[in-house]
Amino acid sequence: MVIDDRVCEFIDSLDNDGDQQLKVVSVLGPGCLGKTALAQVLYNKFGGQFDCTAFVRVSKRPDVVRLLREMLTQVQGQQPTEYSKELDLAYSIREHLQDKRYLIIIDDIWTASAWDIISDAFPKGNHGSRVITTTQMEEVALTCCCYHPEHIFEMRPLDHDHSRKLFFSILFGSESDCPKELKEVTNKIVELCGGLPLATISIASLLSSQPVIKMDLLTYLCDSLSSCLWISPSEGTRQALNLSYNNLPHYLKICLLCLNMYPEGHTIWKDDLVKQWVAEGFIHTTEGQDMEKVAASYFDELINRRFIQTLCSKYNNEVLSCTVHDVVHDLIADKCSEENFNMVIDSSRRNVALSQKVRRLSLLFGDAKYVKTPANMRRSQVRSLTIFGLFESMPSISEFKLLRVLNLQLSGYGDRNTINLTGISDLFQLRYLKIACDICIQLPNHMLGLQCLETLVLDSEVTAVPWDIIHLPSLLHLSLLVMTNLLDWIGSMRLIGKLNNLRDLHLTYSVPSSDHLKRSMEALGSQLSGHANLKTLALVNGPCHKNAFVRDALKVTVSWEGLVPPPVLEVFEWSLHSCVLSRIPKWIGELGKLRILKIAVRDLPRDGIDAVRGLPALTALSLYLQTAAVERIVFDKVGFSVLNYFNLRCSVPCLKFEANAMPNLRKLKLGFNAPRARMDQHGASTAISIDHLPSLKEICAKIGGACADTESALATAISNHPSNPMINVQLVDYTFDGDELTHENKEQDEVLVEGQDGYLKKLLISCARAVEAKDMSAVDMMVPELRKMVSVSGDPHQRLGAYIVEGLVARLASSGHSIYKALKCKEPRSSDLMSYMHFLYEACPYFKFGYMSANGAIAEAVKGEDMIHIIDFGISQGAQWVPLLQALATRPGGPPTVRITGIDDSLSAYARGGGLDLVGRRLSHIAGLCKVPFEFHSVAVAGDEVKEGHLMVIPGEALAVNFTLELHHIPDEAVSTANHRDRILRLVKSLSPKVVTLVEQELNTNTVPFKQRFAETLDYYTAIFESIDLTLPRDDRERINMEQHCLAREIVNIVACEGAERVERHEVFGKWKGRLMMVGFRPCPLSSLVNATIRTLLQSYSANYQLAERDGVLYLGWKNKPLVVSSAWH
Repeated sequence: MVIDDRVCEFIDSLDNDGDQQLKVVSVLGPGCLGKTALAQVLYNKFGGQFDCTAFVRVSKRPDVVRLLREMLTQVQGQQPTEYSKELDLAYSIREHLQDKRYLIIIDDIWTASAWDIISDAFPKGNHGSRVITTTQMEEVALTCCCYHPEHIFEMRPLDHDHSRKLFFSILFGSESDCPKELKEVTNKIVELCGGLPLATISIASLLSSQPVIKMDLLTYLCDSLSSCLWISPSEGTRQALNLSYNNLPHYLKICLLCLNMYPEGHTIWKDDLVKQWVAEGFIHTTEGQDMEKVAASYFDELINRRFIQTLCSKYNNEVLSCTVHDVVHDLIADKCSEENFNMVIDSSRRNVALSQKVRRLSLLFGDAKYVKTPANMRRSQVRSLTIFGLFESMPSISEFKLLRVLNLQLSGYGDRNTINLTGISDLFQLRYLKIACDICIQLPNHMLGLQCLETLVLDSEVTAVPWDIIHLPSLLHLSLLVMTNLLDWIGSMRLIGKLNNLRDLHLTYSVPSSDHLKRSMEALGSQLSGHANLKTLALVNGPCHKNAFVRDALKVTVSWEGLVPPPVLEVFEWSLHSCVLSRIPKWIGELGKLRILKIAVRDLPRDGIDAVRGLPALTALSLYLQTAAVERIVFDKVGFSVLNYFNLRCSVPCLKFEANAMPNLRKLKLGFNAPRARMDQHGASTAISIDHLPSLKEICAKIGGACADTESALATAISNHPSNPMINVQLVDYTFDGDELTHENKEQDEVLVEGQDGYLKKLLISCARAVEAKDMSAVDMMVPELRKMVSVSGDPHQRLGAYIVEGLVARLASSGHSIYKALKCKEPRSSDLMSYMHFLYEACPYFKFGYMSANGAIAEAVKGEDMIHIIDFGISQGAQWVPLLQALATRPGGPPTVRITGIDDSLSAYARGGGLDLVGRRLSHIAGLCKVPFEFHSVAVAGDEVKEGHLMVIPGEALAVNFTLELHHIPDEAVSTANHRDRILRLVKSLSPKVVTLVEQELNTNTVPFKQRFAETLDYYTAIFESIDLTLPRDDRERINMEQHCLAREIVNIVACEGAERVERHEVFGKWKGRLMMVGFRPCPLSSLVNATIRTLLQSYSANYQLAERDGVLYLGWKNKPLVVSSAWH
């Protein structure tokens, strides 16, 4: 969101408001001006200062019962389990908020009557509570604020300056980076967006998704926006969104249209949506791709395109849930109607046009009791069914014979004890089943017929779970609400352990502590021992049913020490209130793939943390201690090398971070009791020491003890940190004494979930740090794990990782130079190397880009000259000059005389199988065919050995000097005081050339420290390997050889070698520019003709290749990563 001066002043006024009475503030304005975005900013900024918070959306046709249930869930941290009416829910919220400081956001409220019901939930008080509403209706705003107009903030469109800032920041990063030729039309587009944030963001996002921003598209957008007479901000925004929708790829359109199945304002969880897309068959993958990962990337792309709004995200910005803006929702609904994509029957809408052929049906019945599904609809054709409403209004499920997706969000009514859903057993095509209900569900006795079922989510109490689900071969994801009646089922040796293909098991317990629970948990542990495919195991707390918990009941303690570790387990969560582990099981230390651990234990002995210290993949750790640690927990430089997030809850702040501990930790969350001025039993102060966490960005602390003094608690608990992280400290009215776990459900634990590729990258970086520090214990731990993860025939990250690992090992053994030479010269045969180079030349446009741009600059510089002399540093095979000779042959008036001086290198000679005479003969033959007078002069020396006498420049000839991907090989002052790099440039300048062409990789590997060099190399070559991945199959032997012999040698040299042995010494364009200008060269902008020629070339490659021009310099990139830069000088 762009925060202008007015908004900033409004935020500051709220921040500095010392009024302790309940205050309601309203944000007023037409749709699409950013009211919700502002409310989200306020919620994120101030939420940590309140005891209870909630953010709920109302919409035009509010389901008030659903809204109040959602609010109650957020403020008390758990879902209400029984059906309640509006007044009962409002009373429950009011009771919970009594004597607490709360912040509630009520977004998009349309009527005063809705506010009258909602406001009944807010108790008055003198705790400084705040309620913020957003609305389009002035009368509603005044009603909310009790007719205090000074409590209303009116939103306005952005002024032109802030609109431009928003637009260009999305499209180019900043307005200064906008190409000059695009400024006029882009400024016109900004003006046509009328200061509407969503319209501006939508058009900018559309353009930023294009591999190349073409003038034709800009003109089309400008004309389309100009032709629309905007009656309101909503209509203007809709027009912009419609343009953006029309430019979506087909697969994203389909996925977006699915969101019409949900009610307006509904919270949509990414995990649910991804699994539904997969079940519907909307995700298309190539061999080796994980379908759910691809689906997740679709979701992220829709977020980036701004069609869906983020609601809940983790601290690393991974989105967990989203919603749809009402203007976007209306657009989607219209598109669905046009394409007959789905049918939505909303009880609040009349005269809905019905189609007999319905593939996707959504019944949004709310709390309507007597609404029915139209009888004339052919239910046998429905593939996806979503129902929000009372069970009494639900049609017979068994009539929908061909369902693939069934999503039931049901409420009961009256005195009904169970809901009969036995008809599910007839749905033989079913792939996704989710049931959420506040009344007990009766499932069929047998579900063996559901052979296609992949996802089963039961967020409801069930009478029983059919025993035969263990025979469902496709079941990958299982989530159950466990009540007392299911403990024997869970503990049965015959069940969960036999779900051999199961990947994710999520059990939500709502049972009291008992020996029954203990036996069930121990039996569950033995079942899961050694499970071959389990990736996620989550055992968490559920809603508290009546009489489910006794407040001070003793927790059951369970030991899982005897388990055989599930080998591929990535996520393990044990955060039960009523049952804890006796200690951290030692076998957890064997989980090489474990990324996330959230665990509640009774004790932490002296060596207790050692079980997890060495986990190479662990990025998030949440640890809850029932009793105080035996001694201070000390984190030193050993282990936790990739940990990003750490959450500790205990009664005493008993931890210390030593130098080099947790080098990647970004967020630290703590919960403990207000410390007393005393020494612990080991004579150490209980203050927390966090001075040595170099990457720390945020600290959150909850300090128990209502009488604790905030300032002294903060001073004792948190020392000043050199990187000045954001600190949020809150006093709470409970203590962290073991029973604290019953309070933990008040806040969501942020768990970092990231893909395998992200983990591989972090592990590689951590290994590089260990290699640099010569920490052999860390290296010995990480290298074997890395070698299991990488493969020369894997995905781009795995293939690159294979060569990176070898480079790190070589660096540690100081054998980088020998390995580099082996990769470079000993293999393969020269004819094979020539073939691999040709493979690389054809697979990617990098070389063609360099050759064509340099040739274009040379051709323009020597136009009209009769004698042309080209000096090529690193002539390789001479392929660059064939098209130039052919072009010169067609010059009006006849071709000029051309002389080429080729400077050789040993690799090129080896690949050719001979010296420069082979190049000379080939080029002479081509020139003869073209009838171009030609002479070739060979200089068989390395580039840094060239002297003026080698070049044989003749007065009167037009001289062009070419450096294509070669100048970075010439050593500079970092290698030798001779500084051959600048010497060669001064030599060339003394020859007074017409033009000098420079093509180099946009990479900084010359003088930067190893860690930075390593990280840049990793990012740069990831893009290179990704681009190759689209061209050649992963198991293609020629591709493997090409990468090994044309790319791996460069990578190994950068990673493994130092000093004169490190010859791959790249610099970014800014540094090349400085060198060239220092010796007297001035830029010679590449012409629009060269630009157009390159764009024509790129049309035959992936749309992910991007071409940008800045001040006459051309940048070729992959997605948003510049890779190769071409420039000309004179």
